[in-house]
Amino acid sequence: PFSLLEPYVVWYPRRGAVIKDAVVQVGGLAQPINSNPLIVELIDEEGVVISSVQTQLIEPTGGEHTHARFAISVPYSVSETTQVRLSLRQESAERLPGTVALSSMLITLEPWP
Repeated sequence: PFSLLEPYVVWYPRRGAVIKDAVVQVGGLAQPINSNPLIVELIDEEGVVISSVQTQLIEPTGGEHTHARFAISVPYSVSETTQVRLSLRQESAERLPGTVALSSMLITLEPWP
């Protein structure tokens, strides 16, 4: 179950997933906060961003819909098994900078041969 009160609903990967393909496939629903892109990052335990990609969110269609589907591939390279925080966020479009929506979960990345 999920709540559409959340700005991002991640269908995949699941929390705690172990990824072995050198690419994390991320998909779900997003509620666009503004016209800025969705930023998807993999952040290690020291706070180092291992990978970062952006995608432009589309406006939801239909009067009662608040979220639209998204799917994005996040490539990564690690030399050993690494627990990371998968972070999804949007930055402010106003004069005051900063993150206006954020969601995250822990996953584990395996090295690719």
